Amino acid sequence: MICCLLFLTPTPASAQSFDLSISPPITHILIKPNTSIIQAFNLKNYSDHPLTLIARLVPFSPGNRNGIPELNLDSSPKYLDYFTLANSKIRLNQPFTLAANGSDQLVLQVKFPQNSSLADYYTSLVVSQVSPDLDQLTGTQLSGAVVSNILLTVNLVADPNVNLSLAELRLDSSLFKIGPYQVVDTLSPVTFSAVAKNHSPFLVTTSGNFSLRLRNSTRLTSGYKPVYLLAYSERSLESSESAGFTYHPHPFDLGLASANFSLVQNSASVSETITFIIFPVKILFSLILVATLLTFIIAPLVSKKLNSSLDSIDN
Repeated sequence: MICCLLFLTPTPASAQSFDLSISPPITHILIKPNTSIIQAFNLKNYSDHPLTLIARLVPFSPGNRNGIPELNLDSSPKYLDYFTLANSKIRLNQPFTLAANGSDQLVLQVKFPQNSSLADYYTSLVVSQVSPDLDQLTGTQLSGAVVSNILLTVNLVADPNVNLSLAELRLDSSLFKIGPYQVVDTLSPVTFSAVAKNHSPFLVTTSGNFSLRLRNSTRLTSGYKPVYLLAYSERSLESSESAGFTYHPHPFDLGLASANFSLVQNSASVSETITFIIFPVKILFSLILVATLLTFIIAPLVSKKLNSSLDSIDN
């Protein structure tokens, strides 16, 4: 299996004599059974010599929680038969030439039969550079590739309901626990993280918000970056703000606080809350340390002075 970025930006991919781009880098297609749809992909050769290329469809599955999927190079599911190229001179799995500094389009046509299962189907359009005298495709003949990921939803409605949940809510800067409450310090940033889970056969775009409250006052709010949460997958939530899910307490921000993550899809929502205590642990520790040191320094001096006074009285 090969990992590829699910959320690419449409910039050229370069490697020695290979300088090619494909756009869009990712596309979501909604289609009803027994209907046809066409999607065009733009290729651009930035090099000063022609490139011999081959276009393939490779299924992929959700990968890690950062949105990096896994290309299943050895898999050939039946649904790949429902994809064809409508180009007159370019065919899937057949070499073609793209002129120096030239551009072209790959016109993909998709039609799923009437009895198709209502679900998501994920595939990547992989355009690879190959040897000009290619007879048959082997892995050793590939010298570079660009990828466009296709998220295809076969359904009768445009916005199907999905079942979402939140998991692994974490307070990453916790020092220790007192009963059910985690304790954080007033002098340190308080950072949170959470994972969204999709228990449905259809993808969804993450939507919702994060909020932090202290003493009945909202101190921090943030939305989520709108990223795809694929079918039956997990995804780490990302803040739409540059600071992320991080709160910087003020010196007098003391007491019981709560952080809430929520997910919203259509009219349904799910939320989870972490309750914690903000306390000046480092300041208190420093005061105790100073008091202890002063005790060890001053006590002998006081004792010595007291003994000196007693000796004077005795004399």
